[in-house]
Amino acid sequence: MHFTNTNYNLYRTFITVYETRNMSRAAEHLSFTHLAMCQNIKSLEDQLGVKLFHSHPRGVEPTSEAIRLYDAVKPAFVAINFGEESLKMLDENSSGILRIGCPSHIASHVLAKYFCEFKKKYKKIKLMIYSKAKNELLDMLTKRNIDLMVNVAAVPANFVSHKLAMLNYTFFTTKDFCLNHDIEPTITKGQLGELPLILQDLSYTNIKTLMSSLQLSLSPLMEMETTESVYSMVLNGLGIGYCIENLIDTSFNNDQIVKLTIANTALPKAELAYVHNKGKLSKIARIFVEGLVAYCKMSFC
Repeated sequence: MHFTNTNYNLYRTFITVYETRNMSRAAEHLSFTHLAMCQNIKSLEDQLGVKLFHSHPRGVEPTSEAIRLYDAVKPAFVAINFGEESLKMLDENSSGILRIGCPSHIASHVLAKYFCEFKKKYKKIKLMIYSKAKNELLDMLTKRNIDLMVNVAAVPANFVSHKLAMLNYTFFTTKDFCLNHDIEPTITKGQLGELPLILQDLSYTNIKTLMSSLQLSLSPLMEMETTESVYSMVLNGLGIGYCIENLIDTSFNNDQIVKLTIANTALPKAELAYVHNKGKLSKIARIFVEGLVAYCKMSFC
């Protein structure tokens, strides 16, 4: 079937509704009225002869036809945006949006200073930081809902990964916990196996790498979803945690924390990298990662 007079705004409306799953949020994002959004979707449905969304109390849900349409037209819109950006000279007066996927502990405790420096220089560029689980960020990257991601875990081969720095991991606890359990800043692997541990999920790559390095099977008192949760539980005196050193160095109340070493044992390091889809980055993203590479060389090497 052949369609003529394709209306760019109808597809822009469709993509925005599809990604937000909410007419009102989509209308706000595009500066449209709610009525205009509904009319655009109805016009596109009439043009294509299919139903695109089902309404429910919390928003809308795409139909199978909408999913197929999104997968087909989203790359075209990404290409259009890339083409527009490639015509712009990026200087301190440039504007645009850069969408970055980055776990919260990396964004807040490893790269926060760089984010601030970039934003101060490029005041009109809007940074959108998405802090989700690695698999969710990779899915967003695949669908081109983010421009790039920064992470410390290995990624599938269909993405392009660039090493930024090696970060140190450490065990840590509170000064009071050390006093109450009569332990020194250097402990043995035997002690580690007997003390209450607060770790991220044992299925996480960094914890699997740790256990392989220690040649020790760990049975934590608690398993947490996020690194910040581990830190919070340790700060409340519940046990010994494990995280990237930067989180401790930049967190509040870190004067109460003691970093622990394991006698005669080197702990694994984490490779910090930025990841993107194959192909060229946008001009804004290229400038961002060039500065990020320089920042990491200065800060971590």
